[in-house]
Amino acid sequence: MKIRSQLIILCITSILIFSCKNTQNFNLNSLQNSSLITFESENLFPEGITFYEKSNTFLLSSYSKGAIYSFDNKKKELSVLLQDKNLISPAAIAINKKKNYLYIANGDAGVSEKSNEATTQKIAGVLIYDLITQKRVEYVDFTNLSNDTKCYANGLTLDAKGNIYVTDSHRPIIYKIDGETNEPSIFLENQKFGGHDWNLNGIAYHPNGYLITLQMSKGLLFKIDLLTKQISEIQLNKNIIGADGITIINNNQILITQAFELKEGKMTSGALTLIETENDWKTGKVTDKNTEIALNPTNSIRVKNKIFALNSSIGTYLFAGKNQNNYSLIKIK
Repeated sequence: MKIRSQLIILCITSILIFSCKNTQNFNLNSLQNSSLITFESENLFPEGITFYEKSNTFLLSSYSKGAIYSFDNKKKELSVLLQDKNLISPAAIAINKKKNYLYIANGDAGVSEKSNEATTQKIAGVLIYDLITQKRVEYVDFTNLSNDTKCYANGLTLDAKGNIYVTDSHRPIIYKIDGETNEPSIFLENQKFGGHDWNLNGIAYHPNGYLITLQMSKGLLFKIDLLTKQISEIQLNKNIIGADGITIINNNQILITQAFELKEGKMTSGALTLIETENDWKTGKVTDKNTEIALNPTNSIRVKNKIFALNSSIGTYLFAGKNQNNYSLIKIK
């Protein structure tokens, strides 16, 4: 019995090690091996996406409804999870797994059912929710941290210590929320982040200890050292104007969800763009792109060895004043 028990333990250990290695070495070779998961909801216009393991559901932020939704892919059920009077046009969302906290970047883009003159492009903050109790923990307000009145909190990521970094699409600012105290501050302000209209957007924490963020209107990527706050532009072989979200696939690969591209001066319905590096993100090379199944993809999430990108329809429908009831997740690999 003892020998058999040891063999069982050895087998389980081997399986766990193999699984960890597979996760660590996950490599995305192509964006063409993709399929659509469709769902319907009247004028939902989802912008942010994350995956909640405890409920095995995707969480989506609605740009137009000012609420957080839960999508059960197995049951094909979409339901309202969180409603809050302060949520107007929520964007990126992320989960602290240890605390079971949901962080929601929030502003007012002027296209929400809750939009009004007093708040349109004039608020920026993060709502923190306890996913166990589904109650709000805190509203962290960035609005008065700068004298620039035009603002919108858009991209959001957590570092290894649980600190939160948030981009402002109108101010050239990255905010920081202390993971323990929830105290807000300006982490970094630099005119390199500035530009025309919508600028800083997606942001991601890299396991090597730095941030990667993107500038939407110019199609730029930046690498930011967390300790020194040094900003380095990642030299790309192709422009990625319209880049919205960024997901770390592994140390050397990132997926960019481009809400649109510019073709002959006109906005397209966007693209999924795979970028790779060979030198710890001093430079990056676009190695694959898929435009055929893109309908303004805004954000994506890695769930084990699969990537799920969110087709938002925001540019083609919402900003054009059109109704849209059909949405999809793009499942890659």
